[in-house]
Amino acid sequence: MKRLFYGILFLSLVSQGVSSCKKQKEFPINHTNNSVEKVQLHNKVVKFDTHQGYINFIENTSDSAKSIFLRTLSVQGFDNYFSNPLNVNVPNDSLGKYEMDEFFGQILNDQGIFQIENYLFKVSILDSSVYVLPFDEEKDDYEGLANSFLTNKKTVKFTTDDDVIDLVFGNGSPKCGGSQSFEKISNNVVLGTGGEYCYFRVNYLKLGVYYTVRVKGFQHVGTAGYFISSPILKFEIKVDNPLSNSMRMRPRPCSGGNNVYHHGGLRTFTGTGVWSGLGGERYQTWKGYERVRGLNGYRIFVKGNIDGISYGDWIGREVNSNF
Repeated sequence: MKRLFYGILFLSLVSQGVSSCKKQKEFPINHTNNSVEKVQLHNKVVKFDTHQGYINFIENTSDSAKSIFLRTLSVQGFDNYFSNPLNVNVPNDSLGKYEMDEFFGQILNDQGIFQIENYLFKVSILDSSVYVLPFDEEKDDYEGLANSFLTNKKTVKFTTDDDVIDLVFGNGSPKCGGSQSFEKISNNVVLGTGGEYCYFRVNYLKLGVYYTVRVKGFQHVGTAGYFISSPILKFEIKVDNPLSNSMRMRPRPCSGGNNVYHHGGLRTFTGTGVWSGLGGERYQTWKGYERVRGLNGYRIFVKGNIDGISYGDWIGREVNSNF
């Protein structure tokens, strides 16, 4: 399965260190809040030295820095989630409950594991769970723990609905409830006479340690087996009053000051990707939400736009949106 990358941009890479005769590489990440964290590639997993460093990486790091970090992992030979053919994943078609986010899956290793401080986290989309296991790098054997992750008596099981980072690192349980994930896909729009078509998708994905809202526009090849058309794909956010709050998302713990808003109207996609599974397909993507805490409420409705013409009905969902 091909690894997916958002683009080529800026990040510096430092030389490797060695600890306990195990290869370890460190990568300094510059966050948009002016902090700098070191992320390691160690014991076949991506390791964040602190949980705040992980939060900063997800929530306060530019897409450009994330992108080059993922490229660097690939150059180092890191086997991410998508490298394992046993992982159930159809990342850009009819996703449903077995989806793995194309960005976050590159942080997980081929067993769905990553590390924060002295804990290993295993994300299992098949049973909607996150498993957490204490890990002492000086005493524990990673391979042994990884193979016995689900049966180890020290393993704690959470669901992908939980704000796992808060629960593990002592920030307490959420002060408000969560809302359901969703995925909505538009009808196909045929392009020309060659059988090519486009469609659009919006979803809210919950992975326990990572939550995201994405809008995507897809172009699928026709009978020729390759792309003939080059449509300009955009999308609309359904307008609401006030305009600046047309798309709105309220993350836990629902303090009111951490809501995410996007204005209504025509929007441009900000990233691209290629999917080459069954048939040929390419897509463009836009990220509306990316945090370590789930949403209590949201209003998310979009409509696809091709070459300046909007098509079909609004797709999305609205839950606890009175904020």
